[in-house]
Amino acid sequence: ANKNNSLVIIVENTAESDMEVTFKAGDNYPNAKLGDLTLDCDASSVNAYQLQDPSRFENKDGSLNLDFKTGFTGNIYAIAKSVAIG
Repeated sequence: ANKNNSLVIIVENTAESDMEVTFKAGDNYPNAKLGDLTLDCDASSVNAYQLQDPSRFENKDGSLNLDFKTGFTGNIYAIAKSVAIG
């Protein structure tokens, strides 16, 4: 869970060639009807993706699915503001 669309997905592509990352459509209607979103992921670099509407990709269990081309190597992590009241 994250606050007000604050989710940022960081993809560190350690491969020596450019790749693509595909944010897979979620299983919630109606947002999932917008489909997958494929974006460039530059070689040997850190790429940050802030999704304007992450609900498009959110599954009923709250997860997101990402897909990469064969040969991708690297690290993936997420940053977001907490919804917790502290």
